[in-house]
Amino acid sequence: MPSSKDQCFQDATRAYEAATGKNLGIDFERQWVLDQNGTWGEAPQGSFFGDLWHSILKTFRIESGNQLPRAPGVPNPIAFRVPDMTITQPDGTKIVVDNKFTDSNGNVDPWRPQVNSRTGSTQRQDYNDINSQQTNGDPNAVDLSLDKNTCNCSGDPQPETVPVPAPAPFPFFAPLPAPGGVPVPEPGPFPEPFPIPELIPAF
Repeated sequence: MPSSKDQCFQDATRAYEAATGKNLGIDFERQWVLDQNGTWGEAPQGSFFGDLWHSILKTFRIESGNQLPRAPGVPNPIAFRVPDMTITQPDGTKIVVDNKFTDSNGNVDPWRPQVNSRTGSTQRQDYNDINSQQTNGDPNAVDLSLDKNTCNCSGDPQPETVPVPAPAPFPFFAPLPAPGGVPVPEPGPFPEPFPIPELIPAF
């Protein structure tokens, strides 16, 4: 489950996309799985944590000789990570990015120091490994995080405003007596004008 800050960021991002029609190519909380052969890959869409963990336990049993091996070519997952964001770049490659929020003292959240017992690596090292594999070793795809420094925020951040669309007024017809007493339709008055939509902050 995302934290309240992460959920707020996700909601604001989706609201911005809906209001502007732009697809930022961001998947939130996408699971990445490490195979026994050392390669990282995205878990199938809609995978549950329980399914991933049971699959990893099966690999443990295979390694210990308590279960028959999987068929050749079938993945043997040994660990997984859930980055805050997986971003698809214009060239189709994917990178994972961690959200680093700012605490009450103005300090940016640090990378988590805990080592994954199966990978032998920290969160930062695993994310760098994922990005290196996905971008063929792009030297710029290192320590990717979104924080007040990497987004060049200075001073008090200003809200991004997006228009909220409102339905356009429409004409309607009212009968008007004509010579001979035969009513014919004629454009009637427009409804009360709609107020100009306000610009509301998306972030």
